[in-house]
Amino acid sequence: MHLPLIHFKSGIRACLLVGLTALLVAGAGACGTGGDTVGSSAAPSAPAREPVTATAPTAVPWSEVETYLAARYGRYRKTDWLGPDNGTPVNSLASEIVQFDRDVPYHDRSISNSAAVTEALGHQPPGSGVRFVTTDAVTLVRYPSAMETCGTQWVDLGDAEENHLAEFGLAPVDPRDVEPFEVLSSIVGEPEPVRVDADGTLYEITVAGGAGLQPTSAAAADPGVLETLAGAESPGYVFLPAGVGPLELHVDYTDIAAAATGTQVPDDASYRSTWLINIDMPEFDTALPPEVADWSCLEDSVR
Repeated sequence: MHLPLIHFKSGIRACLLVGLTALLVAGAGACGTGGDTVGSSAAPSAPAREPVTATAPTAVPWSEVETYLAARYGRYRKTDWLGPDNGTPVNSLASEIVQFDRDVPYHDRSISNSAAVTEALGHQPPGSGVRFVTTDAVTLVRYPSAMETCGTQWVDLGDAEENHLAEFGLAPVDPRDVEPFEVLSSIVGEPEPVRVDADGTLYEITVAGGAGLQPTSAAAADPGVLETLAGAESPGYVFLPAGVGPLELHVDYTDIAAAATGTQVPDDASYRSTWLINIDMPEFDTALPPEVADWSCLEDSVR
């Protein structure tokens, strides 16, 4: 990652996690490292050479974001973090991997919650460790325990408008939408570069309206939560790679999440989301599974 990582102190874990998981869906990319090279004093002297003038790297223009927004298919990984911003290792709350094809349309989402979330809630949320596939006609879930009760791991949750995602604590998904693209489209003003190097350019951004937060089905129906999200702005960064590599999107939701949940967040704590977006990839198979059971066989399993 190109931003300092964060670490979460166990003393404030339960309070913050319970508050945030009441609002958010309990649903990484490569980290660059560098080092100094130490020359040997025993090396033989060499003839003096003409000095080499280093060319300063050119900033990747912000307009390059449009290349990503125009992508019809791709893949991204989202990770939610909670902890103080002190540059040490972080605690991940949840992560998800999404493949999308906006032309089909097709949205394939796998969610994994951390042990910290399970500990705070006292149970593993039903929406964790499962996979959801949504098209404009149907929403399917690949649920491990369904094999025993349904004869297949794939279960039909109903059409995209009226499905049973709320049973998993999830709000509906439009398969044509791409969450990090919605965040990029919600940026206020003209982002300014804060660092330019050979790897790419880091831009400072401000995101409006809680774009990128994933409220639970209950929070999404709460007028107070929706009002809080609509009037909020969140700081963040975008890293645009100079060559091949994912776009990195980082947003700090500390203030907005605290306001929406009524949770008192310690001064040194922060809640962030990170997306790593890859559109430089081959097309993938969007065929639906051949064996799918009806939702009725799963009703008792997720309650």
